[in-house]
Amino acid sequence: MTEIPNPTAARPQPPPEELHWGFVYLREDFQALRQEMGSEIQGLRQEVGSEIQGLRQEMRENAHALRQEVGSEIQGLRQEMRENAHALRQEVGSEIQGLRQELREEIRVVHHRIDESTRYLIDRLDSRFTWLMTTMVAIGGVIVALAGVIVAMLRT
Repeated sequence: MTEIPNPTAARPQPPPEELHWGFVYLREDFQALRQEMGSEIQGLRQEVGSEIQGLRQEMRENAHALRQEVGSEIQGLRQEMRENAHALRQEVGSEIQGLRQELREEIRVVHHRIDESTRYLIDRLDSRFTWLMTTMVAIGGVIVALAGVIVAMLRT
């Protein structure tokens, strides 16, 4: 088998003084990279914040539009309910008026029947009263006549 050469083994190791400068350059590179990343992150934060603000504004506008739409629908439903209630009141009022008219007619018929019955009873009562009075006068006449006969018989 063939060995794969190690790339780090082939490179010579720099002396320690050069390593110090290498660390300094690396540190500067890291700081520059941090600053770049920080500014990119800051830019992303601003973009995200701006996007969030835009979404909030859009949500407010949508909520406002939805409130107006729902309010309009509710107003339409209220108007429809008023119209239906008015029509129902008219219909019920008409039905009640019809029932009142029917009851008036029925009451008029009942009053007419009561008046006829009253006249009939008064006529019968008048005729019976007349017969009663006539009978009482006749009985009174018979009693007077009998008394006259009895008195005449007693005198004799």
